[in-house]
Amino acid sequence: MARPRVREKILDAAHRLLNQERTAALTTRNIALEAGTTEASVFNNFTDKSGLFRALINERLVVVQQLVKVIEDDVMPIETWLAEVYLSARASYLEVMPLAATLLKKNTDLHRILQFGPLTLNQAVAASLARRGLFSHKGKDSTEQEADFAAIVLGTAMHGAVGEVFDRSASISHAPNDDARRITQMLLTLLVKTPR
Repeated sequence: MARPRVREKILDAAHRLLNQERTAALTTRNIALEAGTTEASVFNNFTDKSGLFRALINERLVVVQQLVKVIEDDVMPIETWLAEVYLSARASYLEVMPLAATLLKKNTDLHRILQFGPLTLNQAVAASLARRGLFSHKGKDSTEQEADFAAIVLGTAMHGAVGEVFDRSASISHAPNDDARRITQMLLTLLVKTPR
């Protein structure tokens, strides 16, 4: 049975190892040693390594917590909000990709790594777009439009992050703020032209 104090110690230990030694040190054995517990405790509290990583990402990474705040902000003007979603998502992907990459060999649902309650990242952004009421039910179904817009914003953010990690020359530009401005303008142009 999971014990809250032990669970927090394990997450704290995993976060320390991630900050000090990066992903190579994130074995369940190293995390258990750092937490002063056993590997069995790690599995009792998180079921498997992907469960531990999911909790680490969603509960300890500051960039992910910032992304949650941005997504949930229903007051920010749409242009600012889209740019902030892009920038926050890109920063989150930069930190999450190395952790997710260690799970690629396992049968893991990588869409569930960034989790917002019962929603995936794409679903959370689409839900925020729905709350803003930007799409009507005329023409293409609004739920599909919101999902499409979420995929565009998050896909371009992931592309920028991948370019930054693997090949700086492949990224759209070396200035994320410029990318955010340009992508936001493009999306708003699409929004105006989208049948309502």
